[in-house]
Amino acid sequence: MLRPVCYILSLLVLFMVGCTTDPHVAEQISHAESICADMPDSALKIIRSISPSSIHNHHDKAHYGLVYSDVLYYNRIDSDNDSITRPIIEYYRTSDNHAERARAFYMHAFILHTAGKEAEAMLSLMEAESSCNHIDNPRLAGIIHRTKGEIYGDGCLFNNALAEYQAAKVNFIKAGLE
Repeated sequence: MLRPVCYILSLLVLFMVGCTTDPHVAEQISHAESICADMPDSALKIIRSISPSSIHNHHDKAHYGLVYSDVLYYNRIDSDNDSITRPIIEYYRTSDNHAERARAFYMHAFILHTAGKEAEAMLSLMEAESSCNHIDNPRLAGIIHRTKGEIYGDGCLFNNALAEYQAAKVNFIKAGLE
């Protein structure tokens, strides 16, 4: 009688451990996220040292992808391939975490814009802007508006571009940026 109980408990423990990300890996992801703007090359080394197979739950996978895309952005490594951002968009599409959702949609828009997919990029920017309205991040809001201005300018919609650039400027001043 004791043997089946032990077996079931062993399976339960194995299942619980197998579905969680190692705390050290989660700490590395958070550390890379915290330094990516100031030390992008160090953040890139950290994020590339993490094996994606060591990340087990959906939130941690999405967060890893988000940080990875941020690190590539800060290292000025352009990509026209949305293989990193597509899965994070699927996760954050219904998320109430507006800070991460706004970043995810912006990063996706950035890659789409780089690939020349302006209409899809604009839709993603509108989602990012919608989430950004729920948080206090004027730097991100400024970047979103600036990118929208670039897309409108490329499409010869100069009045729209000017309005977006003015909104970007207001947000950059709020963030203490020039």
